[in-house]
Amino acid sequence: MDFTSSIVAEAEDYQITLNRGRAEAATLVVSFDYIGSDKKTQGFGTNQAIWSKADNLFVSQRKGTSYQHLSREAFSAAAGDIFPRYDRVLFYGHSLGGYAALYYSCAHKSDVFAICPRCPAHPFYRRLLTRYSQAFLHGPIVKSPNSFWTVLWDPADHDNRFIESHIGVENIDRAIRVQDLGHDSAPRILTLNGSLQRYLAEWIGNKRISALPSYEPGTHFVLMINTARDFIRQRKFSEAVQLLERSIGLADTPRAQALLAVARRELASGREASIRSVS
Repeated sequence: MDFTSSIVAEAEDYQITLNRGRAEAATLVVSFDYIGSDKKTQGFGTNQAIWSKADNLFVSQRKGTSYQHLSREAFSAAAGDIFPRYDRVLFYGHSLGGYAALYYSCAHKSDVFAICPRCPAHPFYRRLLTRYSQAFLHGPIVKSPNSFWTVLWDPADHDNRFIESHIGVENIDRAIRVQDLGHDSAPRILTLNGSLQRYLAEWIGNKRISALPSYEPGTHFVLMINTARDFIRQRKFSEAVQLLERSIGLADTPRAQALLAVARRELASGREASIRSVS
């Protein structure tokens, strides 16, 4: 894609980059990356914004820091001269990025789309995500007047309790609950049938939303992996192989490959499967 990048703010633990398309844009998409990413100039949301003829203010963190060293005041200072140039400012992110989109939008009249918001540094997740040691330094999430929040999540996931207790379902203007979607692979699953791309194009383009993001059972590769794991435990190796091959056709993941190797080996040997070493 054809766009230019300029860093507008940088510190040891974060970087804010303005990515601009060649044409003058009326919309700015502020997007945030996920916990496993590092400081960089483009990432989650950049391509979708540029493709939709919007500019992108991309906010990245030093890996594992959960944006905790970027205060709302520092963010507003960096973006303060940029936001007035646009008619619309949108905040967008998934997981840690979804949390950040909600957190940093509080001082601005904006439209927010957060997918499965989660902050690994938050005390709520400390027992669930023990590999992250970053201290939680942020204040509470506060909704700014005249903002519009859209939040998409799996009501069966841990995120549901976090949303209820620390975001507030009452603050969400458009709640999109997608049962059994999961967390980590949510955007990828929703793109396989094109529903997320269509929604984003309409949202960024300020068009009427024709349909909400959703998935079809035949495209949920994570559910396929979980079912195949159960098949292996039940010694249904042929069924497991078929399902894992379908899953890999949709998304080639290390977990699916590891289970497929087990299923094929046990199918060939006839021995009882043991997947203790495969998670």
